[in-house]
Amino acid sequence: MQETFTKDHWPAAWLAVGPGESWVEGSAGFLQASQAESHGRTIYAELGDIDVAIRFRPSPEQELQLALRGGIENSPAVLVPGHRVDSSQRAQWLRARVWSELGTTRLEVHEWFDDEPEPDGWLRSVVDPTGPVGTFSVLAVEQGGGTPVRVEEVLICHLVVGSDV
Repeated sequence: MQETFTKDHWPAAWLAVGPGESWVEGSAGFLQASQAESHGRTIYAELGDIDVAIRFRPSPEQELQLALRGGIENSPAVLVPGHRVDSSQRAQWLRARVWSELGTTRLEVHEWFDDEPEPDGWLRSVVDPTGPVGTFSVLAVEQGGGTPVRVEEVLICHLVVGSDV
């Protein structure tokens, strides 16, 4: 699945969650949380093992997060923050690979600037017992202001365990 925001609205599969607003403008999706809250877009689907990459422009006042909920019971979220790599609002990528193995969920994450090559290795690796990914959210978390997070592209691919993991 790929979203490049070529329409004037978020796709119907991406349901709004949390107080705030989200819109599409100029080939980008925007997320803006209300004061001291989080707001985002969620896909409710059994996604299984996935490789996710998001190109975004960070906001000094809204933090980007991925929230992954797993299993049939939609277990608690594993949150993956997207950091501002420096003080600019340069486009950057946040990538997460998530897969189930021996009753646990494994997560690997890294991030880099859009105009630089994707780094080798992984920034961090996490093991969590949530099971297969059941929902996937892109969230903005308000950190003291109203500048929205600009999401420019979202790529979600099924991950074939054992091939590149």
